[in-house]
Amino acid sequence: MKALKVYKSLVIGLVLLNGITLFFLLMRPEHPPMPPERKDMAKELGLTGADAKKVAKIQKLHHQEMRRLMDKNRKLHHQLFVHFVTNSNDTIKTKQLIENVVHNHEKVEWLVYNYFNEVASHCDENQRGELNKRYEQLVNQMAQPPRHKRKRP
Repeated sequence: MKALKVYKSLVIGLVLLNGITLFFLLMRPEHPPMPPERKDMAKELGLTGADAKKVAKIQKLHHQEMRRLMDKNRKLHHQLFVHFVTNSNDTIKTKQLIENVVHNHEKVEWLVYNYFNEVASHCDENQRGELNKRYEQLVNQMAQPPRHKRKRP
């Protein structure tokens, strides 16, 4: 008889626990939106035919290389941070790590510059004007750190 009461109270407790879990799952805030799809530069510039295919291929290769360089950039910065924490007195190693970060940043800058030059070679004058606007926006974006809108208490 006592075992029956224990089982009943255990089942009731588990049902309540499941109900509370479902409540919290349903009431949780939604995750932030996923980043937007990459824009197709050929479509944006109005390229068609063989030029559009070449620009799409250039864009794909550019983004692959940028991803690789940005991953390397994160790793280099992490190495530098760890070095500062552990061996801040070793100035030779510090200079070497900083030079590696700068060298990687130069590669990123050249990659972006060359990408826009390659795309421009497939554009007419009007399309080059639009491409130059995009390049200027990107350079301005890269030069300034992102501004996060914070709510002040």
